[in-house]
Amino acid sequence: QPVATDTTSPTVAPVSTCGASLPLVNAVEPTPEDILLGRGPAIQSHPGNVRFREWLEEYRDEYERTPRHKKRLVAAEMTSILSSNGIRFLKKRGPDKKSWVAIDSKEAEEKISQLFRSRRKKQRE
Repeated sequence: QPVATDTTSPTVAPVSTCGASLPLVNAVEPTPEDILLGRGPAIQSHPGNVRFREWLEEYRDEYERTPRHKKRLVAAEMTSILSSNGIRFLKKRGPDKKSWVAIDSKEAEEKISQLFRSRRKKQRE
């Protein structure tokens, strides 16, 4: 028997589990300030992603000068700054991958570190 889905709330999107429909309670609507995780031109050209890449460039030298065992602290500081300014890292969730949810700070730190590593690799090529 299907579970009722709240269709009146803008923060709820259906998630299918074994034929039942469950609410995705933490779904959010992206703003131009948010950083969207994913691939493709729509994601890359999102205003928050464009500003984020520019901001990463400003931090790149500091990150590269930081000893390896302290790089996580730089990523944590950056995550904290973004969060305090209301900027979220969002990824798609749900069976249709159309609902956006905010990731936690640890996952955001990992994404920041990953982006620095990938930019370093591209710079070497």
